[in-house]
Amino acid sequence: MSRKLLTRDDIADDLEKSSVDEVTGFSDDSFVDNDFEPDSESSNLESDNEDFDDSNEETAMDVDEDPDEEVPLANLINCRTRGPVGGDRLTFVESPMCTGVNPDVAATLTGKSPSDFFNYFISEDMINLFVTETNRFSAQHIIAVENSSNKSQTKRLAKWVDTDPSEMRTFLGIIIWMGLLQVPQQRDYWSRNILYKNEIPTFMSRKRFEQLLTMFHTSDNESQANLNDRLHKISDVLNMLQAKFKEAYVPENHVCIDESNVPFRGRIHFRQYIPNKRHKYGIKVFKLCVAGGYTWSFEVYTGKVKQDDTSVSETVVTELMDGLLNSGRTLFTDNWYTSVSLADKMIQNNTHLAGTLRANRKQNPPEVIKATLKKGEIISRQNENKTVVLKWKDKRDVLMLTTKPDDSLTIFLHKGRECIKPAVVLAYNKGKTFIDLFNQMAAYTPYCRRTVKWYKRLLFHLITATTIVNALHLFNTLNGKRMNITRFKELIVSGLLNSDADMM
Repeated sequence: MSRKLLTRDDIADDLEKSSVDEVTGFSDDSFVDNDFEPDSESSNLESDNEDFDDSNEETAMDVDEDPDEEVPLANLINCRTRGPVGGDRLTFVESPMCTGVNPDVAATLTGKSPSDFFNYFISEDMINLFVTETNRFSAQHIIAVENSSNKSQTKRLAKWVDTDPSEMRTFLGIIIWMGLLQVPQQRDYWSRNILYKNEIPTFMSRKRFEQLLTMFHTSDNESQANLNDRLHKISDVLNMLQAKFKEAYVPENHVCIDESNVPFRGRIHFRQYIPNKRHKYGIKVFKLCVAGGYTWSFEVYTGKVKQDDTSVSETVVTELMDGLLNSGRTLFTDNWYTSVSLADKMIQNNTHLAGTLRANRKQNPPEVIKATLKKGEIISRQNENKTVVLKWKDKRDVLMLTTKPDDSLTIFLHKGRECIKPAVVLAYNKGKTFIDLFNQMAAYTPYCRRTVKWYKRLLFHLITATTIVNALHLFNTLNGKRMNITRFKELIVSGLLNSDADMM
């Protein structure tokens, strides 16, 4: 049943029957969560089993209403409850830099094939690292097995032949190919069953592929590892990828920080359990993305570490934004990161912040948090730094923080009818599409084979998902095309295997 639409007279009567304090500061038990512990450490990423359910984020994204639920536009404008938000907004001088693809990279890659874009990120230095450490690890493993009593492994490893860069690229090409061609088990790629018949066996035998997959390594196991670095097995590769991602692209004025989950169910100290995700167990990767889904910076979460009073979320933001601060950019974050404290820190670095906000954050204005609103109403407050905290009633309460857009409402057309939303909600929804677009493209034809080695699972994800999405963004930008990611992967595989993609 549709709700009765509010009229001007109805709203006027309600306002006359209540005081100003009741309109802006009323709180009842149905709104306040009595089980919530304000400002507790549980709001930070302090546990490997924490649920990152971003309810405010989902509310902000879910803004389309049924026609029967709409309140007339004129009534919404007239029933707005406004706090003392006013004055000039904060403005930062934007650095005079050229954004987009690095001109040097553009000169090198314009007009090149998809495999050339992939090879730019997975460079010869990286391939040589794979080859060197794989051969080193195989030699160490063979010696260890020979000194043991396992004769079956000794016989099998006696046929090992050192790999080379050409074979390593073929190996990576087959890894990507396996994501495009899904079969029940890995061995089925070499099956003679007509249902699974494909051309992978013509490029590499099953035994050789399994040998390379078993011995694949990116670091020396016998070298002295940094005990404080839980990623030391792949840290060199992560640093090389990070440098390439930043070198190739200069982010525009709007950037977004969020996290992605790499599926993994094996044993690892920093494995995460997230009940509301499709893959509930995995490795969390924080990402800074720009328009088009390009990942400019990333950081792998490796568990709780001792630090000063700075929260984990603020530390993550500061590290991911390294190189982008003091340039007048606007950062969009969800409610796990957003806080008044983070906004103050970004303001000190000439950077705007906008995002959804948790109700139990420190320094939140209580009159906004506790306010009970009717559909379409908005209440807001700003502090001395012009940071605005507002609550807007949509299907549910939407709590936002912004340092750039104020609490103004924007009228726009949606499916032929007029709609109204706060300007910060519209900006946030647009900014969040950066990471959403990456997650969408990374979910197409993924390589997701079960393994007990976490570093292989994470590294293959970064190569077959993050790197390829970044390469596709550069390819489409430089060539003015809109190639889809599946076709792009096909051409990459073709280039890595030195074959004709149309014949595959």
